[in-house]
Amino acid sequence: MTSKERTAGREEASVQRFHDAQVYETYESNPHLEERNRLLISNLPEDVASVLDVGSGPGVFGRAVAATGRRVFSTDLSIEGLLTGPPHAFQSSALELPHRSREFDLVASLEVLEHIPDELLNPMADEIARVSSSWLLIGVPHRENLLRNHLRCPSCGSRFNRTGHLQSFDSQRLGSLFPDFETRWSQVCGPPVRDYRAPLLWMRHNVARRFSEMSGLGGNICPQCGQTTFPEFRHNPLSFALDGMNKLISSRRPYWIIELMERKRP
Repeated sequence: MTSKERTAGREEASVQRFHDAQVYETYESNPHLEERNRLLISNLPEDVASVLDVGSGPGVFGRAVAATGRRVFSTDLSIEGLLTGPPHAFQSSALELPHRSREFDLVASLEVLEHIPDELLNPMADEIARVSSSWLLIGVPHRENLLRNHLRCPSCGSRFNRTGHLQSFDSQRLGSLFPDFETRWSQVCGPPVRDYRAPLLWMRHNVARRFSEMSGLGGNICPQCGQTTFPEFRHNPLSFALDGMNKLISSRRPYWIIELMERKRP
């Protein structure tokens, strides 16, 4: 297997769950996504006429931007996502975008980079930056504890993040991926999530043997063996007590961080 084939395989594996159309069922009429779109569109620079939405999925963001009169193009590795109708859709790897350098006024990538393995993260960020003439709009989960959403495969026993998240970001790390750009606007927003204190989470996983509450909701794929059937989550007395303790000592905070970046001038 060539290096290029291995790279393609790693990228494909990182988005495996998005080849299931069921994953996209919650995207439409999602009030948090609708509110996010209103926030982002109100902060788009006036000089942005063309937009590339990288990792567009069903195009919730792209359609909202297109409604403002801007030209929007959508790309994703998942055919299932593209079949739902994002504007001017085409299938492409974000590692090899079929566009000229600096072809678009703004390139958006929302909830994509957290899915990317370490060895592909910087090359993908470089490719996203390459095709932007002026602006980037990047959104990811904010300071996510990747263990919080772990599942244990009932078949092979491996543990993995059920949403396929492999990276955790704060503003500093996000900015470091795009050294030729400067952050002009940053916002922490989105649905409220509760942090889970590390010692309590360790006990929940290793003593109570309870993992993500979303185990039985479907759309789960074990990256090791391909298992897709997971039992419905049920508390035991210890996991119930640990959750109660965590609620007493932790608070909720917004889920996303979104940054608008401008290309640095010579």
